[in-house]
Amino acid sequence: MTSMSVCPRSQGLFTLDIEEITAALRTVMFNVRGLMPLAEGGHGAVLRVHRNGGGDALVVKVVPVDDRLALEYELQCLTYVRQAGIHSPAPALPDVVFTGSCACMVMGYVEGHEARTVGDAAAVGRELARLHALPLPVFAAQGSFMGLPLLAQGIVPTEMKTLLPCDPWEMAGQLASENLAIGLSHGDFMPSNILTDHSGATLLDFGNMGRDCFGADVARYCLGGCLAHQITNETLLCESFLGGYSTIKPLDSPLVRCLPKLVYLAGFRIALWRYSHRES
Repeated sequence: MTSMSVCPRSQGLFTLDIEEITAALRTVMFNVRGLMPLAEGGHGAVLRVHRNGGGDALVVKVVPVDDRLALEYELQCLTYVRQAGIHSPAPALPDVVFTGSCACMVMGYVEGHEARTVGDAAAVGRELARLHALPLPVFAAQGSFMGLPLLAQGIVPTEMKTLLPCDPWEMAGQLASENLAIGLSHGDFMPSNILTDHSGATLLDFGNMGRDCFGADVARYCLGGCLAHQITNETLLCESFLGGYSTIKPLDSPLVRCLPKLVYLAGFRIALWRYSHRES
C-alpha cells in the first residue's frame, strides 16, 4: 500500500509519495528505509530517514519539483556555511535528488531543542554573529531588506491599516535611509530554524540566505524568541542574545539605534505574511 500525504504549496497542493521518494533515494544511497514525516509547511515537507540497517539518521527536505531551483540554491548555501565552520546540518548528498513530482535535499539529522533559556539565547547570538562575519559568496541572492521598499510604498492590505499602533511606511522610509550594515544574512532567523544543546546552537533552513541587512536577522530573533517561548522577561532574553552576538561581532551604532524599529517591522512583516496566507 502506497503511503501518501498531501502538503500545501504556493499554488494548489502536491502529493508526498513516501514510496516514490524512498525508491529515488535508494538509487543514490544504500539501504534507505523508514521515512517518517517530521514537519510540513507552506512550501514542502521534512522527513526523517534511516540508512545502513537502522543507523545514520538523516533528514530529507522535500519540495514540489517546480521549486527545485530554490532547493538547489539552499543546498549551495548550506554547503558554503558548513564548510566555513557554521554549526549546521551536514549535506549527505552533493546534489538534489529528483522523483517524478518532488525534489529532495538530504542532510544529517541534528539532535537538539529550540532555545529555552537565556543561556541558549546567548549561544544563538554567538552563532548568528559567526554567520554574519563570513564573506558574502558570489552566488548569494539579494535579500528583501525586510521588505522595506514595499513597505515604504504602503503596499499593505487596507484591512490591516486600522490595527497598526504606528505608521510602518514612515518607519520603513526612515530605516531605508539609515547606514545599516549589509552582508551575509540568514534571512529567516526565527526560533523554529535554530536548535540548541549543551554544545551550542545549530542553524537550519538556509533557503532565504543572501545579501541583506544584519539587523533584520537580529530583529527577527529578538521578536521571535519572546513570542515562541512566552518569556515574561523579554529584556533579559534580548540582552543575553545581543550579549552573545557582541562577543563575536560588535553591534554597530546604527543597528543599536534602529533595533526597536526593526523589531516592530519584523512583527509587522510576520503579521502581513500570516494575513496573506490566511484561509479565505
